[in-house]
Amino acid sequence: MHIQKTRDFSTTYRVATIVGLMLIVVLSAAAFSTVQAGQHTGTVTVFTAGIDDNFVPPFEPTSPSADLLLKMDPYGGGNRALFPHRQFDDKAVNRVFGHTFTGLPEDIQAATLEIRMFAGGSSLVSNDAIHLELTGINDAFSSWGLGLTALFGQPWIGGSDQTFNLNLANLSPDGQGDTNIISFMNADNALDVYVQDDTAVDYIILTVAHGGKTVTICHIPSGNQSASQTITVNASSVNTHLNHGDTLGECDDNSERSRGRR
Repeated sequence: MHIQKTRDFSTTYRVATIVGLMLIVVLSAAAFSTVQAGQHTGTVTVFTAGIDDNFVPPFEPTSPSADLLLKMDPYGGGNRALFPHRQFDDKAVNRVFGHTFTGLPEDIQAATLEIRMFAGGSSLVSNDAIHLELTGINDAFSSWGLGLTALFGQPWIGGSDQTFNLNLANLSPDGQGDTNIISFMNADNALDVYVQDDTAVDYIILTVAHGGKTVTICHIPSGNQSASQTITVNASSVNTHLNHGDTLGECDDNSERSRGRR
């Protein structure tokens, strides 16, 4: 009988040990969970302008705000007959481009901008720049602006064609050192996009995450698109994920189009 009791105790001990180890694993997994239980997941909203059609006519119209027009209208001495404002797909030189996304949601926490641009045939196209979100006196100044050569990482010359994907909370530093325009977007629930005069724009896609403590993203482990998975992360960590190639919103066929681009 004594031997039988010892065997039962040993078995019980082993079972208790296994259960304890399983509990440790479960607790560890919970500790490294992406989000905490009970947190409200925000919404990801996509705004599009223009059509991804490889600059094929007919041109799609732009919609610049009245404030953006204040910046655009003086170009060419205000002569709209000789220097009309550029529409989507228009590859002619000496035309400024402007479009404003209006009615943006409150409490934007993260945002990305996908824009395809083409350098026209002017010898001065390398001087062109992109400006985002006007601010200041009479909205005459942009909160961020950068030359396209600097953004491209090589000379922006006639025939250059690139789709840029910009994290609006972690932009390349401009001349003032600015890198984040989210607060300006939240201030007026809008985003202005202004491109200088010899560069064409095919389309723009603005994606914003807003209204929650957590955000749904498409996680791409080590850039391996075939292993992409939809996860939810704390809003405070979204920009870290975007910086290494993840995208806002759930993974789907359309998310392939913007991955791995500048």
